[in-house]
Amino acid sequence: MRSARNPALAASGGRGRAAGRPPTCGSTAQARRPPGTSGSRRCSFIRVATSVKKADGKRAVGTNLGNKHPAYAKLMQGETFRGMAVLFGKPHVTEYVPIKDASGQVLGILYVGIDISSEVAALKARIKSLKVGETGYFFVMDSKPGDTFGTFLVHPETEGQKGLERRDVEGREYINEILKTGAGTLHVTPQDAQGVPERERIFVYQTNKDWNWTISGVAFVDEVTQEVTSMRNKLLAIGVLALLGFAAALVFIVRHVVTKPLRLATDAAQRLAHGDLTVKLTPASQDEIGQLMNAMNGISHGLAGVVATIRDGTEQVATASAQIAAGNQDLSSRTEHQAGSLEETASSMEELTATVRQNADNAREANDLASSASSVAVKGGDVVAQVVSTMGEINESSKKIVDIIGVIDSIAFQTNILALNAAVEAARAGEQGRGFAVVASEVRSLAHRSAEAAREIKALIGDSVDKVETGSKLVGMAGQTMNDVVASVRKVTDIMGDIMAATQEQSVGIDEVNQAIVSMDKVTQQNAALVEEASAAAQSMQEMAATLAQSVSVFKLDGARGGKPVALLGRD
Repeated sequence: MRSARNPALAASGGRGRAAGRPPTCGSTAQARRPPGTSGSRRCSFIRVATSVKKADGKRAVGTNLGNKHPAYAKLMQGETFRGMAVLFGKPHVTEYVPIKDASGQVLGILYVGIDISSEVAALKARIKSLKVGETGYFFVMDSKPGDTFGTFLVHPETEGQKGLERRDVEGREYINEILKTGAGTLHVTPQDAQGVPERERIFVYQTNKDWNWTISGVAFVDEVTQEVTSMRNKLLAIGVLALLGFAAALVFIVRHVVTKPLRLATDAAQRLAHGDLTVKLTPASQDEIGQLMNAMNGISHGLAGVVATIRDGTEQVATASAQIAAGNQDLSSRTEHQAGSLEETASSMEELTATVRQNADNAREANDLASSASSVAVKGGDVVAQVVSTMGEINESSKKIVDIIGVIDSIAFQTNILALNAAVEAARAGEQGRGFAVVASEVRSLAHRSAEAAREIKALIGDSVDKVETGSKLVGMAGQTMNDVVASVRKVTDIMGDIMAATQEQSVGIDEVNQAIVSMDKVTQQNAALVEEASAAAQSMQEMAATLAQSVSVFKLDGARGGKPVALLGRD
């Protein structure tokens, strides 16, 4: 059995042929008995004519086609074998056709094969060069039952070694599991010879039954999840900060919308209980708190009418002092209210300043995250580009296989011509060539069937090439999509930069507002001093009306005794 590139064989119309004589068994019946049948010896075929050469360069005439050969079982059953076989250490794409007599007994075999050693070597080198992530890789194992079962045919470190005894941290023989299942995905944490756990990894594998190869890709989990874990931790930190900010804002709103109005209403009720009829409540809404304020206003208004009747006798003196006191108390109330508002505004501005600065920090961090996401998207685009390149190489390899099938079809055609010539020569020989004519007819029939099979294989390979081209186009579309994602992420990065700049400008504006509030506080302090002077002037007038005021002393109608005569309540 010789390489398809042997010139002498090409001239005779063959690419590697061998003729086998009848099996070396005790009888013809034993020759048909399949391997392993009890009560009989295993049959074998001896090469009597072949172009295949052994390792020493001699033709393999007289060598045995062992019963462990992948074609043996089918040949013994009278069936044709097509597939890959290793002959004298070299891989071949082969076809074995049994030669049978009129009764169907197997007498010998015809063989056609092509040496694909260089193609297999190139394929192995290509598999070795493939990477998954940064350090992931591909490997190939022998899945054919026998002595080489579980041997690494392609591996970056342990090629040629067996891996059946390799275990993970749970004691599971994961290589055995991969070979038994044939296809799937497996998460494994292997351990070395000393039992020390290694990096966790993911195996994705598929078995090619025609070649008895189990091909697997290995990806390390820490490389796959590294970027995702980092992004998750950063987003969790941002979420916690945002939650704290929301809680602080909620407390601030509750204090200003509910707590403060209730506190002011309580103060006003206590003042009314002590006879201070100058309380005036201004509700901002008509909810429960607003209705309470209106009721207190009604009480104050009714009591004020009673006191007004008593005041008629002291109108001349009380009017002057009341006007001065009312104006003084009004100014005092406004001044104090303004001071309180300024304090609250200053506190709110401090909180707002802190919030804006925090937002600036968050915007800066989000900008960094967007930049990181852009880098990740660019890397994803590079990976898709590599996949496109790999699909193209697979497409080229498929086209080469189509060419090889075409060569096999040519061989079958030439064999048919030779068989036809042999039949003509047998006819010329007359009675002596009749037996040879029968054999030539059978050979011609076999050549015709080989040509039909080659055309079917060529059609299947052509369909596979079309599907590979379709896959290449889809991967190209995926690459374009990744480019769009990269562009979108870059736009997000630019927007985050604009947000960060706007936040910094807001921080500067808030600082200027703080300075204005400080100036307003100084003016308010000056107004408070003027109010104290006005209070002293009103005191002298109130002494003149002291006698008359004894009758209504229970009511606080001026600012000398009752503190703030007016309270303006509303929702901030």
